[in-house]
Amino acid sequence: MKLFHPGLRELLNVNQYLKNHKMGFLTIETPLPQWFKAINKKIPYKIGLQLRREYRHLAMGLQSLKLQDVDSIYVMEIYNQHLLFLLPFLRLTNKPIFLGLHGNQTLAKEHWLKSLGFQLLKSYLASSPQSKAILLELNDDFCDAKYQLPPQSKLVIPHPIISEVEPCLKLGERLVKDYKFIIGIVGIVREDKPINQLLNQVITYAQKYSHCQVIPNPLLLYPL
Repeated sequence: MKLFHPGLRELLNVNQYLKNHKMGFLTIETPLPQWFKAINKKIPYKIGLQLRREYRHLAMGLQSLKLQDVDSIYVMEIYNQHLLFLLPFLRLTNKPIFLGLHGNQTLAKEHWLKSLGFQLLKSYLASSPQSKAILLELNDDFCDAKYQLPPQSKLVIPHPIISEVEPCLKLGERLVKDYKFIIGIVGIVREDKPINQLLNQVITYAQKYSHCQVIPNPLLLYPL
């Protein structure tokens, strides 16, 4: 299964830790048919982009109805403004639905359609107590009150760690006390984003604790 956020692929392995429960998965990275691609190429990009997203939400909705052999469904990613093409189908499954949110709440205030879609999501979760929005690492208390979800409508879970990370810990295993961390800073640091504040905190932490080491990328455009 291709994911829009490849770093979340470890979630696809959750079934090996579940007993007497099977979870199905839906992703927005649904392949587009050739006839749709041909038509889409003749449309202005911004309009075509929205049509592609609408198609993919509709495709996820139709696919959810085919997941008959699962007990619950995890939707890996969604766009607020296209939820009308997805939520009615999810309701028809009569299964617990877990909807992964990735900036949906902060983006909701950018456009009235995104805001309307988020309100639709809130209504869906309120009317379906067994379904939850999934937040990674952080609660949504930093969002405007209008775009926060009530406690009964959300779950906050740790961000999964990809299997290639070293050291590869087994379930329940912890690092030894004196293990040395090496933190690499990679990528472009842009002046229009407050990333320097975060990097300064990382450097301060590494200088304070001897088990951490920061290796800055020499290609950074803007010095710390």
